[in-house]
Amino acid sequence: MTRQKNPTPKKASQLREYITYRKIETCNVKTLKQMIYYQKITENLIPKLPFSRLVREVLQNLGYPNRSIQAKALQVKTCFSRSQHNSFFFLFQALQMSAEYYLVDLFCDAKRAAIHAKRQTVRPNDMKLVLDLRGPTEVGASL
Repeated sequence: MTRQKNPTPKKASQLREYITYRKIETCNVKTLKQMIYYQKITENLIPKLPFSRLVREVLQNLGYPNRSIQAKALQVKTCFSRSQHNSFFFLFQALQMSAEYYLVDLFCDAKRAAIHAKRQTVRPNDMKLVLDLRGPTEVGASL
């Protein structure tokens, strides 16, 4: 008896079910690997440059002029000492860390609200519920 190189062909329906199962399994594995990766990393999730642009934009909307614009208007060279530069860096880093912590905490509470409603997907009404439960003194409650 000779050995066959190809395995015995399966029925088309069995093959389709197997391929569908493999696709679902690989998607779930990829998602789980991403979750584990993001839980292990210690760096910030929000990139620094876009976050700094957002902070500058918010400060300008609140009436605080940008230091570079103010310096150009006065035709004065601004020269910060090393300690002032380090303090700005640490203040900015603390602001970014607190913003990320707030967002992660908000999404965790929204996920709990979705689980309470017997769903796996977080919906906008879950976010609204969480913001309402946190109260008006919480940052972002007026959204």
